Amino acid sequence: MTNHELEQQAQSTHRDKILRIKLTADIERFERQLASLKTSGNYASFADVHTLKELIRTRQDMLKRLK
Repeated sequence: MTNHELEQQAQSTHRDKILRIKLTADIERFERQLASLKTSGNYASFADVHTLKELIRTRQDMLKRLK
């Protein structure tokens, strides 16, 4: 492997690591919001719950593809 290829691979690995951190943070934030909706006295709309579940699922899928 050339130096240029090694540098590109290192940059890609760094970007993947940053993306994994962001996706994990998003998942945790959405899970907290979902739990709050479920336990609060507020009646969340079906759309709100569905949206949060979908946001969690899509980020989990992206995270799996990065690993």
